[in-house]
Amino acid sequence: MTGHLTIGGIEFEVLPVPGKFVEAILTDSLIFRGVWRDVYAWDAARQVGKTLVPVTTAGATPLPNGIVFYVPRVLPGGQIALNEAASTRMADRMLALVDASSITELTRALTEVVQQPQKKLPLEVFAVLNKVASYRLRMHLSFAVVQIRHRAEDLSAYICLPSRVAFHPEIVTLVDEEGYQELVAEDRSIRHLSAEFAVPSKSATNAALRRVALRRRIEELRDAIASASPIRDAEAGMAMDRLRDALTRADEEWEALAS
Repeated sequence: MTGHLTIGGIEFEVLPVPGKFVEAILTDSLIFRGVWRDVYAWDAARQVGKTLVPVTTAGATPLPNGIVFYVPRVLPGGQIALNEAASTRMADRMLALVDASSITELTRALTEVVQQPQKKLPLEVFAVLNKVASYRLRMHLSFAVVQIRHRAEDLSAYICLPSRVAFHPEIVTLVDEEGYQELVAEDRSIRHLSAEFAVPSKSATNAALRRVALRRRIEELRDAIASASPIRDAEAGMAMDRLRDALTRADEEWEALAS
């Protein structure tokens, strides 16, 4: 399944990316820095919180889009690695084609088309900890990845669009150990408190691109489940559970994009 995207007046073909290659693309330093971020800090002793990222007046933080230039090279063991020189040349040629002065300007042009999603920090989910612990709230961002290709110029890049966002508290100090243990006794899930959401789409183009990536992801997960060996031990059972959980999340995201 393919589509088309126009950036800087230039039309590109949109293609899905195999899951194994997505993993390699997401090791790009710019994208990797956006995967985990500290977004909020709570001081239980002072009963004061501090937001660590830019937010709107509604308390929502922008979620960054990204563009990666990744020309692969295959290592002797079969692993995929970055060909840095070829990737830099590809980036330079792409910038010239769309008349952009930098990757930042190119990403800005992309964001004008797909828009930038936002997510309100779900502070109410973690307020149960406020009296007993100081903590940092960490945000984890997952990306949908598609390839854009200009066949005539033999150019390609990879667009990374936020797809799922999760929040996890990292306890810094327990100011009331007894109170914390009481909370855990009432609800053991307090030890693994988290909140996870499909990223809302801000435009039809954003939704269309993410569907291209998500359709490939769902197909790969279904194939992996269908071809899995019979479950004969706990390790195999846990692996199957991970696949099924991933498929459930992918299906939820598909429904969110459809609504």
